[in-house]
Amino acid sequence: MAIKVLVVGAGITGVSIGANLKRYGTEVTLVDRVLPGDAKQTSYGNAGMIARAAIVPISTPGLLKKIPKMLFDSQSPLFVKWGYIPKLLPWLIPFLKSASSDKLVQIVGALDSLTNDSVEQHVNLSHGTGAEKFLQKGCFGFLYPDEKAFVDDELGRRLKSSYGYHYTKFTGTDIGKLDPNISKRYSCAAVFDNHAWITDPSKYLEALFDHYRSLGGKFVRSEVIDVNNQSVTFKNGDIMTADKIVIATGAWSNSLARKLKFNSKIESERGYHVFFKGANISPPFPLMISDGKFIATPMEGGLRCAGVVEFGGLKAGPSIAPINLIRQKIRDVYPNLEFEEEKTWMGHRPSTPDSLPLIGPVDGYADVICAFGAQHIGLTVGPKIGSLVSDLILGRRTNFNLNPFRTNRFS
Repeated sequence: MAIKVLVVGAGITGVSIGANLKRYGTEVTLVDRVLPGDAKQTSYGNAGMIARAAIVPISTPGLLKKIPKMLFDSQSPLFVKWGYIPKLLPWLIPFLKSASSDKLVQIVGALDSLTNDSVEQHVNLSHGTGAEKFLQKGCFGFLYPDEKAFVDDELGRRLKSSYGYHYTKFTGTDIGKLDPNISKRYSCAAVFDNHAWITDPSKYLEALFDHYRSLGGKFVRSEVIDVNNQSVTFKNGDIMTADKIVIATGAWSNSLARKLKFNSKIESERGYHVFFKGANISPPFPLMISDGKFIATPMEGGLRCAGVVEFGGLKAGPSIAPINLIRQKIRDVYPNLEFEEEKTWMGHRPSTPDSLPLIGPVDGYADVICAFGAQHIGLTVGPKIGSLVSDLILGRRTNFNLNPFRTNRFS
């Protein structure tokens, strides 16, 4: 008899898990407060990058010395709601401790194991579905204002190169060969090949969800407020049972983790995007604007600029400063940018202190599996996590090392 699986959370990770399981004939129900692709989901507003070389965490050696300057620099892409700092400390302290050289090597290796085949994972998941038309293969560039900024980023490039992610450097007038619209204020770039991006993340997820439904997958629109070994309780009091339960609720996972008596150490890294509808200028492929820490991505209908980091929790509304920074920096890059309409958005990245997601069963709850915490690379690794979790549920043998992602590592 086929097992029954309930997946809480229908973002890119949850839908990927559901679609993978349905391809093996498993009975699956996805549960979420909103429909996949809704603007309230983090999967809606990301930069669209399938960033296979995104293996370097934010917490690198020397970060502690940089933070004070970043916090008081109006041009810094790091923002904090000061009243939130006491609540942030339980996450921030282990985050800073993870910035040692020894831990960096371990984290980079673990992240590479998730990202190295991410393009292929998306190709396989979307093949033959309405989603594949939104998947665009190409390069991923990092744009720097000058040689100093390029050199300051050397550690990240060296780590990436050690795992086979090589780049081509462009300087001076060669920048114009990449994109003639880029301002002469930017004189250096590093371009990595063999990447991909999604030209409409919302429609991509909707199409994957439609594929899941076409395979017989079920969906319940509700909020889960409690979870046990083989059951969940909805906000209206209803209870649903299953043989296996997957928690894929992203930045909102802490409350369910507490029900399971473990500390997930998830914090919301609030990210922003500004979408320039009908933009007259777009890069030929996604560009990380290094001095703004956001990615400018060519998308259907315009240009999306998404990124920056703000700590302020799940409840506070959007801030204007991160949006203004994106507006200013994209004008620095493209001074001749024109557009029909501007739309802004804020979402919540689920981040752990060591930049690694939680994947696997929970101590004392063998039938509950976690699949959340992929911070900046949720879209990139969603299909991979979907495949790994499916293998766990179905008892399929794999040589993938899940130990770095174990759920009890913060307990």
